[in-house]
Amino acid sequence: MGNAYFTNYSITKNANDDYSIKLNLEGTDFQSESFVIQQDSHPWFNANDAYSNTLTASNVSWTMNFSGYGSSCKLTFRCKASKSSTWQDVITVYTPDEYSSERYPSFYPEVTHQYIRDDSDGYKYEARTCVANAIATLKEIHEYKEGRTRYNRFSIGWIYGNRDSNHHQGEGMFVSEALDKLIQDGTPPFELLPENVDYFLPHVPMQDYYPDIYEYNYSDYTGFTAKQLVQNNYNSILKFAQPQRIKNHSGYIHKIDAKIYDIKQRVINDGGVLVELNLYNEFYSANNNGGIVPEYFSGEIVDGHAMIIMGWKKINGVSYWICQNSWGDWIGDNGIYYLPFWTNKATWYYYVEDNVYPLPKAPTPSLDINSTVKTGNSIKVTINPVEHVETYYARINGGNQQSSSGRTFTFTGLAPNTQYFIEIACIGSFYSMSDWAGYYATTLSAELWEWHTPKTTGAGFNVTRAEWIAFCEKINEVRVAKGLSAYSFTTSTTYIDKDKPFYAWIWLEAANAINQINGQVASACLNVNSGDIIYPWYFDNLKTALNNAISS
Repeated sequence: MGNAYFTNYSITKNANDDYSIKLNLEGTDFQSESFVIQQDSHPWFNANDAYSNTLTASNVSWTMNFSGYGSSCKLTFRCKASKSSTWQDVITVYTPDEYSSERYPSFYPEVTHQYIRDDSDGYKYEARTCVANAIATLKEIHEYKEGRTRYNRFSIGWIYGNRDSNHHQGEGMFVSEALDKLIQDGTPPFELLPENVDYFLPHVPMQDYYPDIYEYNYSDYTGFTAKQLVQNNYNSILKFAQPQRIKNHSGYIHKIDAKIYDIKQRVINDGGVLVELNLYNEFYSANNNGGIVPEYFSGEIVDGHAMIIMGWKKINGVSYWICQNSWGDWIGDNGIYYLPFWTNKATWYYYVEDNVYPLPKAPTPSLDINSTVKTGNSIKVTINPVEHVETYYARINGGNQQSSSGRTFTFTGLAPNTQYFIEIACIGSFYSMSDWAGYYATTLSAELWEWHTPKTTGAGFNVTRAEWIAFCEKINEVRVAKGLSAYSFTTSTTYIDKDKPFYAWIWLEAANAINQINGQVASACLNVNSGDIIYPWYFDNLKTALNNAISS
C-alpha cells in the first residue's frame, strides 16, 4: 500500500456527546484495492459502505458517526489494503470539547526576538522575520512532542534565507513559501548555524558565531545576510536540516474554513497553529498590557505579523488563544500574547503536520594509530575526533561495547602475543549511529628482557654485538606498542662490533629510548660520559625499566 494520510478532517459534536468526523484519505501511489479503516477500540468499519471504499483515484472521503465517548476521547485511525495486509496508522485525533475554557501548553519554547543589533550591542531596528521565528518555534514544539530532546532551538537564519528563486526576494516572507521549503529541506539546529548574538551556547566559541543577520537580501552594517548564510552553508548543512522536514501544511481563511474546534484540534495534534494577522496600532497596546490583544481593530494596517497558537484560556470571561510572539520576553506576558478567538484581524491559520525522519548516519570514525598502546595483557586505543559527535564506542572481538564521551578505550585481561579485532563507532546529537570500523592489534609477547650473559662485578665488559642489537630491538618493540616511534639506534659495525670501544653515546641511546617510555631509568645511567665506569647495576636498571614497561 502507498503512503497514506488523512487531511481536511472536521469533528462536530451534539448535545448527547455524539461525534461526526469527516476525513479525506490521500496518498501517492495507491492501487485499485479495497481500503478499510479501524479505530482504536472498535473492529473493522466495513459493515457499512460508508466505511469501506474501492479506490479509483488518489483520494477518497468518509463521514462517520461515533457515540458514547463522553466529552473527550482519543481516536487512532488505521487503514490497510486488505484483511491480510498490515495495519498502517494514518492519524490520531482527539474529540475536543469546544467549550473547554482552558488548555495550557505543556511546553513553552524559548521566546525569540526579531530585532537587529549593531556592533556596539545596541538596538538598531526590527527585522521582518516573524514568519521564520514562528516556524522555528513550531519546530521546537514538534521536537518536544516527539520526545526528541537533542535540540532546544532551530536556525531562524536558515528558515529566513532558504528560498527558491521564484519566491519573494525582499524582506519579510510568505508563510506558504516558507512552509514549502520546510517540506523540502527542513531546518538545522541553531547550534550548527549560530547567528543570534542574544543566545550563546557555552560550548560554542564566540568566533564561530555569525553576525546578527536577520535580514534577507541586504545589510547596512554587517555586510552579511541570511541569504548568504544559506548559500555559503547549504551543501554542508542540508543533511542536518532534512530530519526536521514537515509532512505537509494547509492554510485556512479566518471565519470561513477555520473553526474554533478545528484550531483546538490541531493545537492538540500538532502542538501549535501558525496564525497570520494584520497589525494595527491597537495591537501594540498588548506590549504593556500583559500581552492581551484587543478584540477589534480599526484604522490603517501598519504591518503583517505571525505568531504560534499553543493553547487557550479565558481572561475576564473572554476566550483567548495563547500565542508565542517573537518580540522578546521583556514585553507582553514574558513574550506570550493573548489573541481573542474572534479577532477580526487574523487572516489565515496554518496547520503544520510534522513528520519523523531518520538522522543522517555519523561518519565512520578512525583510530589514531600512533596513540595505540599494547602490553602483554592490554590494548589501549584512541579514536580520532569526529565533528558534531559526543559519544564514542569501542568493543573487542565482538564483545560488549564500551561508550564514553572521551575517545580513549583500554581493554585489559588479554592474552599475550595474541591478535584481537577492535571495532569503533560514534554517535552525536545530529547523527544516528555510525558504521563500525574494525582494526587488528596484537598484544606484546610476555617474554621479559634478560641479558644473554650476567653483568657482575669482576666479570669484565661482556656485551656482544648480537646481544646489544637484540636489546635495542626489544626496546623498539615496546616503544611502538606504547605509541612511540621506533628509536633510530646505531647498529653499524663501525661502532658496534668485537674489539670496538663501547662509546658513551651508544649507551645513552638505549638509556634515553627506555626513559622516554616510562621515566624509570636512573639519573646516573642518563648522565654517563666518555671514560666513566659502567657498573653492573646500570645494566640491571635498564633491564628493570624496560621490563616494567612490558608488564604495565
